[in-house]
Amino acid sequence: MSTAPQQLVAQGEVQLSDAPSAVEDALDDLRLTLGRDPDSGLRVAGDIPQCPETPMAVEDAVRTALAATARSAECCRGWATNRRGRLRTRNQLRPQFDASLALTRA
Repeated sequence: MSTAPQQLVAQGEVQLSDAPSAVEDALDDLRLTLGRDPDSGLRVAGDIPQCPETPMAVEDAVRTALAATARSAECCRGWATNRRGRLRTRNQLRPQFDASLALTRA
């Protein structure tokens, strides 16, 4: 029965020794995803930021949400305007094609 706790301790030590290499592998994957040099000095903060002690007031939360909604609506309008401009420009780049029809009576 005493082998189970010893086995758990051994597994924990192995996992603890594997953790730094797992972090380095994850950082390498992140560098690759970001397109950065593999030797660049990328670090991840080890501390987790704490939430504020007091919760946000309802009025402040509503004001923040409405401001974010207005900004996202503005971004959507800008995106649609840019899309229309791109389509208009693409249409103007097409070659001009003129067709005429003539009918004569003999």
